[in-house]
Amino acid sequence: MSKWPLNKAYFWEHAPFFRLLLPLMAGILLYEVVPSALIAGLLAAIAVAVYVPTVFYRKRSNTLDLTNNIALQIILMSAGWAITYTNDIRQDKNWFGYNLEQADVFAAKLTAAPAGKEKTWKLRVDVLAANKEGVSKTATGKAFVYVYKNGDSLPCKEGDVILIPNKWQAIHSAGNPFEFDYAQYCAWNNIYYQQFISSNELRLYEKASARSIPWVRRLHNWCLHQLDIYIPDRSTAGLIEAMRIGEEANLDQDLRQAYSETGIIHIIAISGSHITMFFIFISFLLSWIKHKKYNWIRFLLALPLVWIYVLMAGASPSAVRAALMFSILSVGFALQKTPNTLNQLFATAFVLLCVQPMWLHAVGFQLSFVAVLSLILFYKPLHKLLSPGNAILRTLRPAAAVSVAAEILVAPLVI
Repeated sequence: MSKWPLNKAYFWEHAPFFRLLLPLMAGILLYEVVPSALIAGLLAAIAVAVYVPTVFYRKRSNTLDLTNNIALQIILMSAGWAITYTNDIRQDKNWFGYNLEQADVFAAKLTAAPAGKEKTWKLRVDVLAANKEGVSKTATGKAFVYVYKNGDSLPCKEGDVILIPNKWQAIHSAGNPFEFDYAQYCAWNNIYYQQFISSNELRLYEKASARSIPWVRRLHNWCLHQLDIYIPDRSTAGLIEAMRIGEEANLDQDLRQAYSETGIIHIIAISGSHITMFFIFISFLLSWIKHKKYNWIRFLLALPLVWIYVLMAGASPSAVRAALMFSILSVGFALQKTPNTLNQLFATAFVLLCVQPMWLHAVGFQLSFVAVLSLILFYKPLHKLLSPGNAILRTLRPAAAVSVAAEILVAPLVI
């Protein structure tokens, strides 16, 4: 059998997930413009009606192949729209936003530890039920509850179920030109309401037991407790908590602003560098595996540990992207396949957007994806281009090439 002519293959033939990712992204964006299920369903039905006959038609032609391809792209775009539709909490008939006129009190569960602000405690909650004159109705949805400080600590903690009044307010942005659209950001995270109450308006309904909190969150809280014990300085402890386990509730805001102004705020986020260091540590523990033939054992043993770490650290988009890409690489090594980094990156983005389509709008996801793409495309050409004669400069060449390569696509997005 003749060798596949790689020099004649198109870019998308080397990275086939590229052709799947683009229509999926288009479908996610289309949902913002066309939220009507009737129109989207009609478009998908027409595409399927066109695509199916072309598959079984024996006589091929350029026109038929083009029609087949366009119909398939529309089907994938419709799939992206449908995934976004099902992930929109407003499509759930039990969403608590539909019960604002029929409820006096809401039951909600704290999904994270209360975060202390200057004048309030910020509670992230999942609404469980809406109550009207003693009659309870199931309700769902995420929200923020701000409790004014009065000198006392809150009587609730993560996992507790609390009762709160019906004082919901729609989240709005300030409306200033070019200002960050906070309301849209919350909407992409399925959060549309918040309320501000005093501490005496909040009632503890059910205390959390050790088993009621997911074990991943218990592991997260245990790590926080250990850092608090061994790092007495609160500012340092807050920074380490953010950099190691993704907990930013105790991060000093002045320190955060300083990192932001110097352009190195990304080192706080859990990302690929953390996954790499974690895997290096695991490889060190498994260094007794000497033969290259059995290197795949390291990857398969590291795989569940990496995912536990990512989930424990809050499962941010950058961390999940790194973990998923590591998983695809690990399976490739286990099956002894030659890795295709570019296609693996597109496959990672495709899977992530199928699970969380609104991550397409998340800056963390965008920067993470674009930075890796930039490294894949430009690192090798830049490394070859930079050829200093000095031995010291040659040792710095890889670091310089990585820095410049990453910025090529990241800089326009940041600007």
